[in-house]
Amino acid sequence: MNMPLSKIVEDILKIKELCQRILEKIDAGQFEGSKKELEALLALDVDEAQHLEKDVEDEELIQHTRAVLQAAREATQSIEGHKQSSIARELIQKILLLENYDLTKIINFKKFEEQALQHLLLLLEKQTVSVEERDGYLAKIRGKVSPKVYKQIEKKLKAKTQVQKKSYEPGPIYKQKELVRMGESIQSFFASPDAQEFPSGNKIKFYLFGSLITGFSNNDRSPNYGLPSDMGRVSDVDLLIVVTPEIWKIVTSSMDRKQIVTIKGTQRTMPVGFHTHPGVESTGPFKNLFYYLNNLSFAGRVGRPISVFFMMDTWLLALNLSEKPHLHIMDITTK
Repeated sequence: MNMPLSKIVEDILKIKELCQRILEKIDAGQFEGSKKELEALLALDVDEAQHLEKDVEDEELIQHTRAVLQAAREATQSIEGHKQSSIARELIQKILLLENYDLTKIINFKKFEEQALQHLLLLLEKQTVSVEERDGYLAKIRGKVSPKVYKQIEKKLKAKTQVQKKSYEPGPIYKQKELVRMGESIQSFFASPDAQEFPSGNKIKFYLFGSLITGFSNNDRSPNYGLPSDMGRVSDVDLLIVVTPEIWKIVTSSMDRKQIVTIKGTQRTMPVGFHTHPGVESTGPFKNLFYYLNNLSFAGRVGRPISVFFMMDTWLLALNLSEKPHLHIMDITTK
């Protein structure tokens, strides 16, 4: 079988995720939103079908894909009438089952025993999986599928992993008086000669985010994800600074390109502080702000590392503030 596995598997995983969103919208009675998602689903189905028919010599798999495409068309038509939402829901569930079949067939489990194949189908159908279930299955398939396919399965299972936060008490969190002191330090910086490099008339917004808001690490790329703040480490004070395009250009012109990243649809800088490399000197006109914030008491501890992230204001609305809470500290307009 000669095919671009990563592209086809990526299409299938996108279809599965889209199906889950459509089911949620149908159940919530959001029929117009469901119809738009279904139209996107059709586009993905067509894309997947074209790749399969071009690159895969497996008629059974192609027939299954055509069945998915037909089901998506029928679901789109049925959602036109609100009374037909149950039909659309049934069709979407059918698509999910077919996509699970397609995924397992593409991955090619000929080297696997039947039990391993059924195990994967079971995990894919579950709403959440435990860390033990995920890691146990990944250990079973390691070395038996291509690295690209392994990463796709790993990503999908990680997305389904249920973090057991309830077994822990929250760690240290901010106090309101500490936010006030931080705001005062920021104001002192902008009132000082150290802020003379800023162009006038630009609004800058400051937010606290990270584990010191909730008491738990919410960075899903960190090994500490889901653990209480300060558990086995000293948690940073994470400060998000939202700037205008003019100031964004000035700040990032001082940075290495590796310091600017795109994460979950938003562009921002990597964290910067006295403890990072490159350090505070890479932040242009903000470099002296760190000295005003250094050694503040925060969440019951003096001298926590300050990690500053910069983001352009046009990206702010794209942040999922409910998933990763951001606490507004203050706004400054440069003079």
